[in-house]
Amino acid sequence: MKYRSLREAVIADDYAAASELLKKALEGGEALIEFVNDFLYLGARIEYDGPTDKHPILALNALKNIIADNRHQPSEILLRFALETIIGSPLRTGDSVVLEQLEKEGPGSVVFVRDLEQAVLSGDMGKSEREAARIHLVADNSAGVLELITQLTLREPVVFAGFMYHLLRAYAFRRRQEEAWAYTKCALNELRKFPLSETNIRGNQTPAKMLPRILAIDDVALWVTFAAVWRLWELDCVRQSGFRQAISTWLSSINVEDRSVGDGESAVNLLMEYRRQAGNQFIIAAEKICNDKHNHNRQNRLVALEAMRFFTKKANPADMPLIAANIYRVV
Repeated sequence: MKYRSLREAVIADDYAAASELLKKALEGGEALIEFVNDFLYLGARIEYDGPTDKHPILALNALKNIIADNRHQPSEILLRFALETIIGSPLRTGDSVVLEQLEKEGPGSVVFVRDLEQAVLSGDMGKSEREAARIHLVADNSAGVLELITQLTLREPVVFAGFMYHLLRAYAFRRRQEEAWAYTKCALNELRKFPLSETNIRGNQTPAKMLPRILAIDDVALWVTFAAVWRLWELDCVRQSGFRQAISTWLSSINVEDRSVGDGESAVNLLMEYRRQAGNQFIIAAEKICNDKHNHNRQNRLVALEAMRFFTKKANPADMPLIAANIYRVV
């Protein structure tokens, strides 16, 4: 084979070679894992200038999660959609320049996390990148900088929560130290678009109590944000308490009312069956979205569908009609 990995084929802009690697991934096993890891890594390297909450990494990580429902017979439609998302997209170059400069200078004998926090909150992105690089070079936890950035961006969860959750989990798929900086650079680039500010973080709300009210709102962006903050709430990491403080504050600011929604009994039964024994229900729905080539909103719909997949695992039986109704709207 001309190229050993998807990233090599994509960087060479060789769609034919990438398609051959996709065929190998359909066999499952390590070939599938490497293919998925490569499209996540390349997604984090896309030169992207659109809104943060629509970054391709959200759809790519959502696809990764849905594909995992059947690893023995992975969906060619979903893998090809991921490939088409990254093939031909411009990729960032020069990510490693700041790392190389600091390695020559030496990152310093003392590195302060607070210096990165202050640089981010002041909007000094040049200093933010240097401080992030310094921590990256000396940190034992390769995801440490990403987790810190996530905590800071949870001041603006509507903008950043979905993006940062999916970025974090995309990196965590294989968690390779040599790939971590590409994900950190991806996060830093998005921070340039929406400056943060110091805020007083207070709140007492938790995600589980609010699910029925969130599901009752016909707001795809809210579903995606809520699914992200709930999973960040449960994420086992050193910054969990900071995540929870910020998330609780945002949840306490949401003012919605309970609403009951009825939907087809068969759809509800399918969701209950999925929860008892994961099947292909969400793969089939995602394939339908991917095949809808007349709709330019496919990535956002995939991310919303994956959020409903998460809610299906967490919800009470009484919430299933709402989830079924929302899946119908998305698909």
